[in-house]
Amino acid sequence: MRNSRFAIAAAVIVFALASTGCYRAVRLEQLCGEILDACPDARFERDFSLSLGGMSWGILKSIALAAEKDDPDVQNYVGKLSRIELVVYEVRGIHKSDARAIGEIIRSRLDEDWSLMVEALEDDELVWIHAREDGDHIREMQIASYDGEEFVIVRFSGSLDDIMEKAVADHGGFTDKIVGSARN
Repeated sequence: MRNSRFAIAAAVIVFALASTGCYRAVRLEQLCGEILDACPDARFERDFSLSLGGMSWGILKSIALAAEKDDPDVQNYVGKLSRIELVVYEVRGIHKSDARAIGEIIRSRLDEDWSLMVEALEDDELVWIHAREDGDHIREMQIASYDGEEFVIVRFSGSLDDIMEKAVADHGGFTDKIVGSARN
């Protein structure tokens, strides 16, 4: 029974993606292009690009929620999202010395409503996490990271407060409300 549900869901997903247009995360690809320009020794090769929102995300979200209606994680994570964008590049030649330029480029592509939540600049990993709040609620997050081999940018939109609290709690972090922490 479960396999037939999976097959039907997969067929609907393929049909939805094939019939509703382009799904590349163009604005994140443009951001990666600017980062490449700022890092003269870097070599980027796009591995994956995806943008789901509106009708395409609505179809996939409905399928996931229906197929896993008894799974609270699916309800808590997938049900609260309204858009997902993701790009993955295989990269060579980014160095820690490039971190400042990369951070400035990432920040320049975000408007003043975005706040830097995390910046981790270590020898083997560079990470920037930005959030956009609407009042006291996190509405968008963008995570950019480089681990020595891949440069990944993910952008989520939706009602993210509960997702953030659950993700932090699931990984042994604090469980108090984190809303507003991006401003501190």
